[in-house]
Amino acid sequence: IGAGATAFLLITDLTTGETIVDASRPGPAGPTVSIGDEPGEGLHARYRMPGTTFEISRDAGSNEARLHISMTDTLGVFPGLHSLPGISSLPGVAALPTGTRQPQVEVELTLESGVAPAITAINELAGSPAMAHATVKHAALATWGTVTVRGPGGPNVYSLDNGLGGIDYTNAALPRQTQRKWASANGRLADGTPFALNLVSEFSGLEGPIAENAVWLNGALIPVTQDVSIVSNESAPDVGWHIRAVDGSVHLRFVPVAQHDERIGLAVIGGTKRQPVGHFTGHVVLDGKRHDVDGVPGLVESLDVTW
Repeated sequence: IGAGATAFLLITDLTTGETIVDASRPGPAGPTVSIGDEPGEGLHARYRMPGTTFEISRDAGSNEARLHISMTDTLGVFPGLHSLPGISSLPGVAALPTGTRQPQVEVELTLESGVAPAITAINELAGSPAMAHATVKHAALATWGTVTVRGPGGPNVYSLDNGLGGIDYTNAALPRQTQRKWASANGRLADGTPFALNLVSEFSGLEGPIAENAVWLNGALIPVTQDVSIVSNESAPDVGWHIRAVDGSVHLRFVPVAQHDERIGLAVIGGTKRQPVGHFTGHVVLDGKRHDVDGVPGLVESLDVTW
């Protein structure tokens, strides 16, 4: 975001509810951070800071996007600056989270991008001059790889084989006050059919319909209504979220298992991003046929920031 950049990693066992890693790496933008202009073939993004590497790439002519993450045994966020003499009085420092110890982690993940088509959506946003939001979302991608977590008891290795995943590439000039709610799922229906969804609501500054609401079903990309509500109980976010389409095509409940939070409080930039992970249950109606959704993994997001 201009002079700033961040990387974060949340690893959760959705069967037990255990959060294995929840780490943030805020830092300055610069030569160690880069995001390319290609969301498909030629994709590359890199974030490198001391003790931290995030890299994703997809070669020209290849269907495979490769993700590599390496994080040393260090604090989940920069340590509690509040305790340093004179620091706590600086604007916004009081809002920074204190550090939490995180284990050393390595992620090697491959996502096969030729299984299902992607969404490409370009939206005009209100502003003077006019602004734009462009996004490309791949979903229901076959995955394989490993997560290795090295702790005091020795390394634990988790397999990512035979899974489904997604890639979200977004490039935008956004309103100074940006709000949005987002729901994303990647999994299988009870009969094993690959299923994914991408839904957005309450996107501030959007003039006209939301162009990225869609469901992936068994390799087909199916647009759904642009009028969707994603509602959470802000006073009790763990109770669940409700996702509804006015035409009845989407009727889902999302139950969180874990949550990643980003809080920004620096000078003229501030706000929050909540990103719970968990399970979707309910049904969708596509081309007149009902498809039951039972415990499909995914995430929701509530974004409210001032850039």
